[in-house]
Amino acid sequence: MNKRLLVIISVFTILLSVGFALCQMTYLAKNQSITTDEKVHIPAGFTYWQFRNFYLNPEHPPLAKLLVALPVFLHHPKYPDTTELFKVEKDFYYDSWAETRAWGQDFLFNSGNDLHQIVFSARMVNIILTLCLILFLSFWSFQIGSWLSASLTAILASFCPLILAHGSLANTDLLITLDFSLLCYFWWRYLKERKLQWFLMSALIFGVSALSKFSFVGFIPVLVLTSLVVALADFRKKSSLPLQRRLLKKSWSAFLKALIFVIIVWFLIMLFYGFSFKLAPAFTGLPQLHEALSPVAIRAIQFFRSFLVPAWYFKGLFMILGGAVYGRGAIYIFGHFITGGSWFYFPLTIIFKTPIGFLGLLAAAICLIKRFWKRDYILQLVLLGGSVIYLAVAMASKTNLGQRHIMPIYPLLIVFVSQIVLTIKQKWQMVFLGLVIIAVILSTIFNYSNQIAYYNELIGGTKNGYKVLLDSNYDWGQSLPQISDYISKHKNEGSIYLQYQWRTPNEEKYYNFSVPDLKAFDATKDALIIIDPSSLEKAPYAWTKSLPVVDRIANTIFVLQYRRNTSLK
Repeated sequence: MNKRLLVIISVFTILLSVGFALCQMTYLAKNQSITTDEKVHIPAGFTYWQFRNFYLNPEHPPLAKLLVALPVFLHHPKYPDTTELFKVEKDFYYDSWAETRAWGQDFLFNSGNDLHQIVFSARMVNIILTLCLILFLSFWSFQIGSWLSASLTAILASFCPLILAHGSLANTDLLITLDFSLLCYFWWRYLKERKLQWFLMSALIFGVSALSKFSFVGFIPVLVLTSLVVALADFRKKSSLPLQRRLLKKSWSAFLKALIFVIIVWFLIMLFYGFSFKLAPAFTGLPQLHEALSPVAIRAIQFFRSFLVPAWYFKGLFMILGGAVYGRGAIYIFGHFITGGSWFYFPLTIIFKTPIGFLGLLAAAICLIKRFWKRDYILQLVLLGGSVIYLAVAMASKTNLGQRHIMPIYPLLIVFVSQIVLTIKQKWQMVFLGLVIIAVILSTIFNYSNQIAYYNELIGGTKNGYKVLLDSNYDWGQSLPQISDYISKHKNEGSIYLQYQWRTPNEEKYYNFSVPDLKAFDATKDALIIIDPSSLEKAPYAWTKSLPVVDRIANTIFVLQYRRNTSLK
């Protein structure tokens, strides 16, 4: 094919893919109700700007929340009184989650603000960042391959259900994903070229990651282990220096670089917190951590507290550490609720919540790893090795709250897979690749209205996803507009009961529906029961599983038919 024509087609493909991603995410941002984390992140970010403190929601660093809350000020929002809200923070280790959520509800629903405007403008920040991520990944693929690999990257990223789902929400997952992609790019450049600018950029991006989400700690083993492998490879090269001297020189160089890296990151954190040298109180909070950690670990925590880290940053970091160590409640896997997390949770999300076509391409790329390794082993180490290391860290954690927690590995895997184009030499291979790409596109488009709940065809699609995993993998509170529409259409057909765990009186009022809760169920009358899959699977509503399913809302919410002569189990 003519080179100029190839460039034109590739650029058109990239722009078309980005255009689809923009349209899809804008649709989702407009048509999905505010999700549970957004109800905290948007109000918390607003208070950071308005009151110049980071008291609320310390379990996540402030940067992502600051970004999504910034356009909210375009609407001149009103806010409720904060006197009682900030009083609870006098007890430093108190988790004011409930108070923060209650204040957020008042801010969003009861202060005369336009909820749709606030949420949509906040979501647009992450939509823009997602588009930047797609373009950056395409640039990276072009740099290591060709225009064709850049096009493939743009398609796979733009039609990735996980990226589309969380790129259209005002939460912290998208920013940390972008951070990890940038970090791995600059780290690859540094390991390959050993130039100072790439090292400094890596440190700066790592510092930004530390201010975005506390899961950045999973980046540390990626940097350390990839560095060790490259160092060992270099060590095997012939040198005129004695072994002992070489070892000493390498160790001293590594120590100095690590020290500079840490200082840059520490400086960024301190700068962001206004160089607050106020230390956190003695570590007496989070009793579960005291039970789970060894005395040595507790002493290390006390030392870290004294290491000039801003107090509120320290609090959030160890709130998250607590969740990673002892878990966050029961998780649902294949019909069972498991406490304390499970190592195979995240592999399951990859198997069932990733398009089959992409899984096939990933398997093919792994089979071709020897060819890729010869071209640039450091690149494969960062892309595939970094993904595996980060996934292993996530699997070791007991915080199993959704596939979104491993979203940072998907951009790396997409760039890794895009190299497969470079191995194609026959026409039939290109045709087969085209068919796989079409399969990925169709699988994603068929679920355009609810990408959060995406499940692939291995489990029978989204409708059967509830059989595998729940929580933010399936329904995260995004379906209230669809529930309201359904109630409006069927309100004259008899009694309707609703059991939706994300429902609050504020949402009922905003979406203009009012039906009794399932707790008020009257077994003497025929009725429709609308129930979310999580409630369906556990007490006190497990009895509803014996009722026939007559409809589904947004492919996730069950509509059950009850007849008064039905024998309930």
